[in-house]
Amino acid sequence: MIFVLCMTITNVLAYDFAVENEDGVIIYYNLITLSLNNSTIYQQGLEVTYRGSQTVFYGGKWVSKPVPSYKGHVKIPSSVVVNNRTFDVICIGENAFTGCEGLLSVVIPNSILCVRQSENFLINKLYISDMEAWCNITFTGTLSDHVNYLLFNDNVIEDLVIPYGITKIKHQSFRGYRLLKSVSIPNTVTSIDYYAFADCRGLTSITIPNSVKKIDTGAFSGCTSLTSVSISDSVTEFGSEVFRGCTSLHSITLPNNMTETGWYTFKNCSNLTSVTLPNSLKSIGREVFYGCTNLTTITIPSSVNKIGDKAFAGCHVKTVVSLIGNPPEISKETFDVSIYKNSILYVPTEKTYGYRHTRFWSDFIFIEEGIPNGLRHAHSDNASIKSVYQIDGKRTKQQRDGISIIKYSNGTTKKVLNK
Repeated sequence: MIFVLCMTITNVLAYDFAVENEDGVIIYYNLITLSLNNSTIYQQGLEVTYRGSQTVFYGGKWVSKPVPSYKGHVKIPSSVVVNNRTFDVICIGENAFTGCEGLLSVVIPNSILCVRQSENFLINKLYISDMEAWCNITFTGTLSDHVNYLLFNDNVIEDLVIPYGITKIKHQSFRGYRLLKSVSIPNTVTSIDYYAFADCRGLTSITIPNSVKKIDTGAFSGCTSLTSVSISDSVTEFGSEVFRGCTSLHSITLPNNMTETGWYTFKNCSNLTSVTLPNSLKSIGREVFYGCTNLTTITIPSSVNKIGDKAFAGCHVKTVVSLIGNPPEISKETFDVSIYKNSILYVPTEKTYGYRHTRFWSDFIFIEEGIPNGLRHAHSDNASIKSVYQIDGKRTKQQRDGISIIKYSNGTTKKVLNK
């Protein structure tokens, strides 16, 4: 018995026009009408596409795959004459470069308005001549994470200067560009769109000017070399995952006008040791500090009225300072069990009773009143609790009001007073 795992059956053309450049390279185009900025204004032009698709029987089903259409050096023109009519080239279409692994260089014209999704391709050098035009491209796919070198006026981009006058750094504009080290953002920019600089693993620092009001989802996520971030107080809105996976980030101060952190904002920032939360903050999102294994102290402002699930899970927090008078509802997973058992919770004066009688806050064994001086610890350093006893010697599951006797894993025993 013979099994056919992969069988080519037919080819289907995917283009309207094929035009040969002066250098002999054939580029394939479709005629499209593009809505500009999601408005009722439309522009007709050409979209760079691929030669065609190949239908194969693979893995028990028929699959259509784009045929790799380009190799070597490709210079996309800004306009093309077809049937005595001139069309602007305005888009790089879906799958235009899919499967193209032999692309030595691609030149992008200033006329491009949108870039759609391609997969499994690699461009050695991508040339752009107008940074303002590049920043105005609408990306639903990416180019920068599929290139070895991004060149502006024939110079490899490492220190990026966003042109004055740009108001938004658009979705995925520089995503995944590994050689980017620094970014200068002008004070005309009001928003940084989602995943704009995500996975730029060479980026070491960023300064957000006071014109920026919003930093959207994942804008700097995966920037593993990012060590410092300066955010102006003009920023009032974070999307989710803004700095997720920035494993070199050590400290950050959130802006004074921010009311919500978003979800997963600093998730897996494993070297984060210091965070300053503003007094304007009302909501700490889900898993915001999840996996921040070097974060040992956290201070929660009095303005906070909501803390999401697993907000501090996966952390090694030893000291929690809550300035909240009336503790908000939390879940059992807001903090790890080890934090409830081994860390010390500082609460406002005369508020111990409220915390002791609020679900899951009451799981903290160590609760003390007042703002700590130097954030001292009432328990033995680097030791976990082995057992808890009442003053009469009876063993109990957790500390209660009054004096408790604590035995630690390092063999020490202490009396602790809880009010």
